[in-house]
Amino acid sequence: MMKKALALPALLLALILAGCTNGGEFTRSEMNKKLKALANNLIPVIETPGAMCYSVVMLTPVACVCDSCGEEAAIDGWVYDSIDTIRTIVSDIKAEGHDVFLEVDTLCENCSEEGKPVLRVSFGIKFADDTDYHMSESTIPSDYRVLLAFLRGERSYKDEYDAVVALKEEERAVIKKMTGLTYGK
Repeated sequence: MMKKALALPALLLALILAGCTNGGEFTRSEMNKKLKALANNLIPVIETPGAMCYSVVMLTPVACVCDSCGEEAAIDGWVYDSIDTIRTIVSDIKAEGHDVFLEVDTLCENCSEEGKPVLRVSFGIKFADDTDYHMSESTIPSDYRVLLAFLRGERSYKDEYDAVVALKEEERAVIKKMTGLTYGK
């Protein structure tokens, strides 16, 4: 029982020590410490389910112009609809003081590697001690919600249905993909 009683103060100390300590610049090593502290998170977060009474709505493809050749490309409506949400979240990440950017490219079936029209969403993040941006691709808004929550030092995030989701192993994998962070440094 003594170990559990000490877990909360130890976690709080780890989170404080893992915080940004150099006047607003976020270094890779500080963020790795923060990710490691999250992995050791012993405080349970109660997950609340969102409403489950919605029927699935099929979004029709959206006509776009290929950024490579100028031909028309019919982009999946779900993916296209998520771009504004992703842009807003990336703007929030930037407002937190992180060096990030988002690049969105429309590619027709002839120009995409997949052989079908795609919306390529490239995300770059660079910490204070990095020389280059870590690049990743994701059209999933929850990937950006997870990243924003992590960068804010939160242990959970609200998904698109307002359900509170704890940052667990699956979310830590998303954080690693989006930032290139590891526990090793």
